[in-house]
Amino acid sequence: MISQFIRNNRRLVCAAAFVAAGLTCAPVSYAANLGEALPIRLNSSVTVTEEVVRLRDLFGGDLMRGDKVVAPAPAAGQRVTLSAEWLANLAHTNGIDWQPAGAYDRAMVYRPGQTVTAGEITAAIRAELTTHGMPRNFGLKPFTAITSATIGLNASKTVKVREALYDSATSSFSAVVEIAAGDPTASFMPVRGMTLPVVSVPTLKQGIARNTALSADMVEMIDLPESEIASDTVLSVNGLIGMTPRSYLKSGQSIRSSEIYRLNLTEVPVLRAEMRRGGEISAADIVWVAVNADDLPNDAVTTEDQLIGKAARRFLSAKTAIRRGDVQNLVVVEVPVAARDLRRGMTLSAGDLNWVRVPENEIVGEIVRSEKELVGRIANTGVRAGQTFRTLSVIRPVAIPKGKLITVIYNSHKMSLTARGKVLEDGAIGQVIRVNNTKSNHVVFAEVIDEATVRVTEQQTAMN
Repeated sequence: MISQFIRNNRRLVCAAAFVAAGLTCAPVSYAANLGEALPIRLNSSVTVTEEVVRLRDLFGGDLMRGDKVVAPAPAAGQRVTLSAEWLANLAHTNGIDWQPAGAYDRAMVYRPGQTVTAGEITAAIRAELTTHGMPRNFGLKPFTAITSATIGLNASKTVKVREALYDSATSSFSAVVEIAAGDPTASFMPVRGMTLPVVSVPTLKQGIARNTALSADMVEMIDLPESEIASDTVLSVNGLIGMTPRSYLKSGQSIRSSEIYRLNLTEVPVLRAEMRRGGEISAADIVWVAVNADDLPNDAVTTEDQLIGKAARRFLSAKTAIRRGDVQNLVVVEVPVAARDLRRGMTLSAGDLNWVRVPENEIVGEIVRSEKELVGRIANTGVRAGQTFRTLSVIRPVAIPKGKLITVIYNSHKMSLTARGKVLEDGAIGQVIRVNNTKSNHVVFAEVIDEATVRVTEQQTAMN
């Protein structure tokens, strides 16, 4: 009663004490001397190492009896959930000022443990049975599978085999295993079964895919019944190191020599990242990887010289062997591009052009490549700066408009004639257009020479 009064009236007690001493009760110092009462809070996640759960494990703050045992701890390695209703009853019973905020206000209590594996238990039984006459090359085949056991962190991990019995006539055995022997929390496991000759063989700790080089850290030894061992079963770890599976191998099984073969590793250059068709390969794009030489195609690229400066003929994946047919020599050409934005109807000059180098295999469609085909031509469409020119992007300027009377020249190895003609369509210099001979009224094809002259070839005359 007195202590509860003091807890509830700390300010009064502080004042009384300081007045009695002839001092002033400073508000900033009494909390430092006596301390404010800490609010009660629920610990929603609790880890205990003892066999019991105490009040202080579940609640934080100022507790009168924090060491009080309120529940047994869960089994080692197990968890238990304490509901909001259970916790509310516990708080009420122990005079704790706490109420759950809702139905989901709960505490999860976990007790960590240490594991005694099935292998450790089996080894202990086997060792004990050998002292009772079981041959050392015999293994155990329990009627019920031996499982691992979890014990408290503070418990002894000692495994003791009691009442071991081996019957050579029936090759059977029985035993009682005491786990955490000598500890008050020790558990007992009865085991019965048969014994049989076994062979210790290497097996994989986890499944391994084809083309994976096997190393000693991937392998462990297990005992298998002698009757399950094939004539070509690998019996030593050294028989696996440096080998690779012909197909996926599962863990925990014996391995036959026909299921593995020696890995013939070689390094080849591959691309660091995937590359699209037409991409140029540089030294920075190449890394070396170890691959199985037996899996490489006959035309696989094996040196950097076969890649650097070449172009990808198709999409190439990263970190994959490259065939010589996957790349081709890179031919770089210069093509003209617009030096600035060009509008439709402009007459192009050399100053309107810039030249850029591009791989020849990237030039697709009717791309103009020469200055002669552009200078003096008229932009037929708008062309943006840096854009290439297509044949339809420009047209020749009209030298002779449709309907104009011009001089028609005809030259052959025998004679040279001139006549008057009428142009039937617009024509640019160097362009072949239709011209009507005004005297004979025949239509011929003639090449525009200048603004007043066209020339007819002998072949064109014969066609008309």
